[in-house]
Amino acid sequence: MRLEGVAPFGPPVFILAGRVDSATLVLQRDERILRNAPPEAILEALTGVSLGPADLLAVFTGCVVPAPRPIAGRIHPRDVAAIDIESAEQGRGRGTATVFLRRAGSGWQPYAARRDRWQIEYAFGTGMFPQSVRLVSLSPDVAVNIAAALAGIETNVDIDPAAFTVQEQKNLEPLTLEELRQAGPLRGR
Repeated sequence: MRLEGVAPFGPPVFILAGRVDSATLVLQRDERILRNAPPEAILEALTGVSLGPADLLAVFTGCVVPAPRPIAGRIHPRDVAAIDIESAEQGRGRGTATVFLRRAGSGWQPYAARRDRWQIEYAFGTGMFPQSVRLVSLSPDVAVNIAAALAGIETNVDIDPAAFTVQEQKNLEPLTLEELRQAGPLRGR
């Protein structure tokens, strides 16, 4: 995965890059770096959302869970459907979910989903992938409401492996996962 927290001007606020078990976070403005931590732990400390690379990809593409497999479905009035899905992959947080779809032309398009402790809202434009995704916590002890805009989506292209690493700058001070948690959105919870 590679996530960049962009700002209206200047360098990104953060860059998070890594693979399944290990990621690196650079807080450029603070000149701090967190190396070799689980990606879902870094993302949770940073944003309050604990999703690993495969789960994040599934949420951002409208699949909701990795390798979704339908297990039940219902049609509702006003061209709305609900499909219960499960992940064909095993792993942490990969249970069942419900995807809510609306008719879009001759097909169907997801507009919301529920998975684990999350409500997911999608906004689509003309393409087949969401233009924005909002994650809202359904857990009463975690107040997270975060939105991500997706742009420049390309499919079926080779990605340079360097995209999943962070180019380190000189003079970055080490940062621990606990320090990030203390400074993150869940501080005091």
